[in-house]
Amino acid sequence: MWWWTAMPIWCAVVPQWSLAAAVSQRRKVRQRVLAGKLLSVFVPGTRVQIATRTATIGIRGTGLYIESMADRTYARTCYGSAELNPLSDPKQALTVTTTYHDAPRYIYAAADKSTKRALVVVAPVINHSDAELILLESLVGRKVPFTGASRY
Repeated sequence: MWWWTAMPIWCAVVPQWSLAAAVSQRRKVRQRVLAGKLLSVFVPGTRVQIATRTATIGIRGTGLYIESMADRTYARTCYGSAELNPLSDPKQALTVTTTYHDAPRYIYAAADKSTKRALVVVAPVINHSDAELILLESLVGRKVPFTGASRY
């Protein structure tokens, strides 16, 4: 795996040949993020699982930005599909499919009964730009699936 830094975010670029090998062997690629931020792009069709302190996120060839904190995970599927699974109640899993940052979510460690907050809630778009996704995709010889200037 190669690591590419784009301050203030750590970006992971996984060479296409290594993920292609995982796909051909029908293996699941797994990453664990205990704290911090991750922006990454993945080969379409590859099954990737990212584990944080509060969730597991299943990805199928997409761009993803996450922030892992002790009490919650911020997950934004930039484009593609991801399954967001709260560790404390997998029955509240949510699958999001997006084309352009349309479904950011917070995944909490515990529901808040006093405010009736669920484990998975809508979140704002924060902390990364289209330029970073364009850069990551270009490093593996691809282009982002959206076009035009930044829309946020």
